[in-house]
Amino acid sequence: MDARVPAAAPTGWCSWYHYFTEVTADDVRDNVGALDDWGVPLDVIQIDDGYEQAFGDWRTLADGFDDMRALRDDIVDAGHTAGIWLAPFYVQADSQLAADHPEWLITDGAGAPVDAGARHGPMYGLDVTHPGATEWLRETFRTVVEEWGIEYLKLDFLYAAALPGERHGDVTRAQAYRHGLATIREAVGDAFVLGCGAPGFPSVGLVDAMRVGPDTAPYWRREGDAASEPAHENAIRNVLNRQFCHRRLWLNDPDCQLVRTTTDLTDPERRSFAALVALTGGTNVLSDAVDEIDAAGRDLFERTLPPVDTGSVVGVGDTELPARVVCRRSADDAVAVAAFNWDDEAATVRVDPAEYLDADAVVAVDAFGDDGLHDGPIEREVPPHGVLLVHAAPASDEPRVVAAHHLANAATQLTHVECVGGSLVMTSAAEQPMNVTLAVPPSVTTSVGEQLTDRTVRVTVHPGETTIPFTER
Repeated sequence: MDARVPAAAPTGWCSWYHYFTEVTADDVRDNVGALDDWGVPLDVIQIDDGYEQAFGDWRTLADGFDDMRALRDDIVDAGHTAGIWLAPFYVQADSQLAADHPEWLITDGAGAPVDAGARHGPMYGLDVTHPGATEWLRETFRTVVEEWGIEYLKLDFLYAAALPGERHGDVTRAQAYRHGLATIREAVGDAFVLGCGAPGFPSVGLVDAMRVGPDTAPYWRREGDAASEPAHENAIRNVLNRQFCHRRLWLNDPDCQLVRTTTDLTDPERRSFAALVALTGGTNVLSDAVDEIDAAGRDLFERTLPPVDTGSVVGVGDTELPARVVCRRSADDAVAVAAFNWDDEAATVRVDPAEYLDADAVVAVDAFGDDGLHDGPIEREVPPHGVLLVHAAPASDEPRVVAAHHLANAATQLTHVECVGGSLVMTSAAEQPMNVTLAVPPSVTTSVGEQLTDRTVRVTVHPGETTIPFTER
């Protein structure tokens, strides 16, 4: 099916989980400015729901938005790609589209529009097989991509095109859905397309990335809600169990990180989601008002950048919520191991790095703990919904990169690590400097970096090649 798998997973900022439908163009500009002041390198600024008059009337702007091209230009001038959210197959009952073209809606046997699930009042599904609806899709997306200049598209509620019902075309629901999505892909060319709320396999080859679970939320769970409802726990469950799709069918989208302290999420919950995003390697998008993020939240998010290629989830099929994710650094056989406690009570969690390294002896660091070096397993009491994150490498009588500030242990960014003639030479593919922790044997010392303990040194690795000289004690 010619799956589209972009080389790099995008990073970005999204308006949804702070502003929701109350977002304005000024809010977007304010956050672009705050990101610039912060200096965090993000690819995409995505405008979410709230800019349009109604679902279906995507080219009619709501109060707070008056010129999408001007807003796009401000985003691009700040060094980002402009993105936007649409739900092209999901039609609001009181939209102008529904009033003008009832014949474009999927209907039941009696001619009434099929219920697509409530959102802003009753909602309907677009019959994408109707020639008029097909042309409307082309015109809408030509406007968004060519006139507005948008290059990143998040398409939501896509299931609405596959609802059961009567259609203009004599096709299956999957054929109808794929026709609608193919129409959009043809109209937008090489623009990045993220699918959401979508039938998965019929989307292969037409989307670049796919949301693989329900929305996250500013809370862990809400009692009484179904497992498909928005919740941090529900998003995590799906990311873990659908990691197999990543870089096979598309890039996985785990949904947004929320690192501000003004939600109901705990520090351990924010850390566990950050570790999950960092080690699985999908899209990495922040959705906080930037000015509300404190220093600790900013540091946590920075530690997830840039995305690695992929990690492995251990235990899929054995349990509802697999509790381990492993990310390997091939340059020098190091690993990051995230061991989660998904229980509602604190639990003792133990990680033995030797289980993941082909080595008789290992050195390890607790990535969320102190800077002490461990010769073997690490055991901690982990709070509810928290994580023990261990960085580890085979032990050696030469300096080794045992850990990195990057939560995934810079698995993809460090592409070459080698001791040459009394120096440790490291090559980084990252665009920004990053800190790593070296395990230093007692026989050598270095004047470079920060001595953390008698056995560890923190150094900065710059893009390209970095050389750290060592001398005999």
